[in-house]
Amino acid sequence: MNGLLRLTIVALVAVATSYLHASCLTLCPLGERPETLDTHACFSLCLGARTTSEKDHIAYHGLTLGLAHASMPDNDIMRMFRNESCDFNGATIQLLSQLNHGTVRGLSLTGLVAIQRSIRGVQLSGLANDARDLNGLQMAIGINMAQEICGVQIGLLNVTSKLTGVQIGLLNVNRAGLTLPLLNASF
Repeated sequence: MNGLLRLTIVALVAVATSYLHASCLTLCPLGERPETLDTHACFSLCLGARTTSEKDHIAYHGLTLGLAHASMPDNDIMRMFRNESCDFNGATIQLLSQLNHGTVRGLSLTGLVAIQRSIRGVQLSGLANDARDLNGLQMAIGINMAQEICGVQIGLLNVTSKLTGVQIGLLNVNRAGLTLPLLNASF
């Protein structure tokens, strides 16, 4: 029985990694499959709907569960041809990582690393979080980074360029203000 379980896990990981390298395998019951999904690398199940408001803009509505989700990064050379972005409205829960050029409105829960352009809600991860701007809560065991924060950062190391809120951690860096241990606040 143990051997069968191990074989099943190895097979699932092999299938997942093959799809992560190819393109986005997102099982989404509602919504059409836009061509910009080919710039993604993901393995997810969307319990809700997927919409496309513009040619290169995808939005998931509801709950998205998976191993990893990665849309085209900000500095990708392909942005000259396709300015792709991906939004989440609701909750996105990924076991490994979320690398997303777009806005999360709701909850982003990640096992290891989350790098997202904009958060309007809660960003939680095991190791590290990074966001361009955050309105809400950003929490990780290790490092939290954001350019602009209006809310709370909780982690061992918290870094921001502009803080309107509170940082709680071993070391808290506000480049526009103070660097303090344990607690840093700016309003």
